[in-house]
Formats: sequence, structure tokens, C-alpha cells
Amino acid sequence: MVDLIFWIDGLTASGVVIFGLLFGLFFIYKSKKTGAKMLTILGLANLFAGLTFLGVFLDFFLVIFTSTNFDNTFGMVGILSYIWLAPAVISAIFIGGELLVPKAKWYLVSVFIILSIVFYIILFMDPFSAFNFNPPSVLGDGLIDYNLNIFSLAGIIMGLFLI
Repeated sequence: MVDLIFWIDGLTASGVVIFGLLFGLFFIYKSKKTGAKMLTILGLANLFAGLTFLGVFLDFFLVIFTSTNFDNTFGMVGILSYIWLAPAVISAIFIGGELLVPKAKWYLVSVFIILSIVFYIILFMDPFSAFNFNPPSVLGDGLIDYNLNIFSLAGIIMGLFLI
């Protein structure tokens, strides 16, 4: 039997994914109508940021409709969520660089692209060292809890993303 935390986590993840997609598509649509390039990048940033909850979102709906959790054999719940982190950060850094230091924005974005490539290599090579997965004791009774291991190389790179 699912508990209150299941519903709070699942509905929050659903809201983030759905509204991230809606606002992202809205900004992209408005940018095409007005010709504003920065609005396109903002729309992409919104899309990617919303999709960072995709793993929880899919696990939530699988538990609701099939009464079992997402198959996390290869760490896919964490990968489906954190695969969108690098594009979200890069597009946000691009916007910030364009607004604050337009002449040096590509230097700034290049650093984050390199960090993102390293982050992806670590994420795909060994997701079980990057995340601490805690599945529910009975499959289908809750969501797969996963936290980034902040002392892993992926956790350190994510910390650099946040600086």
C-alpha cells in the first residue's frame, strides 16, 4: 500500500515535468512568433529542467498503473533524471553569459560543456557509484529513492554545476 510520501513525491514530479514541458514549449512558440533567440534558449532550459524529474515521474506512473516499480537494473531511474541536467545547466549558463558577459560567454559555456561530457561519461559508465539507490522494500509500495552520491566524481561535478 502506497503512503503519503509516495503521492507527494509522485505528484510533485508530475507537476515539474508537465509544467516544465508546457512552459518550455510556450517559450519556444513565443520565440518563433517574435523572433527572440534568447526566448528559445529559455524554452529549452525549461524543457530540460522539467525533465530532470523524469525518472520519478515514470516510476510514479508505473507504480500506479502496473503496481510495480521501474526496472532499475542498470540505474535507469537516475540516468533518466540526470541526463537532462547538463543541457539545462548549459542553456542556463548560455543565457547568463549572454546577459552578463556577452564577449566571453563561449569561454564560460565551453567549460560547462567539458564538465558535462565528463559528467555523462561517469553517469553512463557507473551509475551505481554516482547514486545511492534505495528501492522500496516491497516493489510497488513506493518510489525508488535515489540520491546523488556527493562524494563521487559525478557528485563533485554536479556541485561545480551549482556554483
